[in-house]
Amino acid sequence: MSEQKHSRIVMMEGDGRLAIGIDRVFARKFYTDVPLTRIAQETGEKIYFEKTLIWVLFLAVHCGFVATALFSVLAFKWWRFLVIPGCVFLWFFYASQSVRGTSKAWFISAMLLAAFVTAFTQIIASYIALFFLAFILTLWITRLLYLLSTFLTSLFRC
Repeated sequence: MSEQKHSRIVMMEGDGRLAIGIDRVFARKFYTDVPLTRIAQETGEKIYFEKTLIWVLFLAVHCGFVATALFSVLAFKWWRFLVIPGCVFLWFFYASQSVRGTSKAWFISAMLLAAFVTAFTQIIASYIALFFLAFILTLWITRLLYLLSTFLTSLFRC
């Protein structure tokens, strides 16, 4: 590649007309599916911390679902039969949006902050507030999982 082509690509990336990066789904799968020994063998890098963090987040999403379901039972009684499938549907939709390169975490972070305030100031009934806190925290962890999967190695190798 010539210096002129390289400069043009750098300028396009700086202007936001070109995105250079790794697909978030493949980045997450890299951390969850590829063994550490193979990563070390192929790259010479030992990414114990990064892989552990992604696995913790990956498992935390599932724990968040369990907490959401439990608080749903306590908060909504028989309505849980509609609420839980609705949460699963919303999570699938949200997760599909989280893998997009343009997705950010600002809105869900603001919602998480509002859920924390609501839960701990008891503005609404405690089980309902805890249900929303658990569900929004699950969505936030999902977004964080994909964001960190993409940028984690570059954050700690600078």
